[in-house]
Amino acid sequence: VVRRFYKDGICWFSIGQAPDLPLLRQQFAELIGEPARKESTAAMSDGLRERSRTKSMLVVLDDVWDVDVVGAFGFLGPGCRLLITTRDAALLHKIGSIVLPAALFTEAEALGLLAKAMDLERYELPAEAVDVVSECGRLPLAIALCGGMARRRNGDLSGVLQRLQQADLEKIAERYPLEEQHRSIARVIEVSL
Repeated sequence: VVRRFYKDGICWFSIGQAPDLPLLRQQFAELIGEPARKESTAAMSDGLRERSRTKSMLVVLDDVWDVDVVGAFGFLGPGCRLLITTRDAALLHKIGSIVLPAALFTEAEALGLLAKAMDLERYELPAEAVDVVSECGRLPLAIALCGGMARRRNGDLSGVLQRLQQADLEKIAERYPLEEQHRSIARVIEVSL
């Protein structure tokens, strides 16, 4: 449905913490057939605005850390839309975006991911699996890391669970301020180290 609606395509840019904005704009220009310009940013924006005016595209800016990145794509025509992923909801509020928070996995989804990370079928998971996904706060990264640890330990999920339960988060918290949603990931990373 999305592909049919955006008939000129979907452009996906992985942004990260230190993006090269001129390079991103140049890559987008190439995608829409805008000739390379050595002119000012304003002149390039005018060219991109004109070229994208007739386009129907979805532009995904993945892992945005700075509002300036969004501003760098302010030239998009009326048939184009930005989809921004970020860990910083305040960034989206600053630009007046519609915010759609990603929900945590359900227990069933979390167990499915754990099974996949361990290269098992879900019914093959040991009884400790429910406790592991609970200790991980059903966060996908934490679950995937635990599954990887268990797989490297010949499927020993009980050892991973024991390590999670004994992890001393206060040592980490003393050095690095933790937000509540990051506590389970920090625990898994500490255990894996």
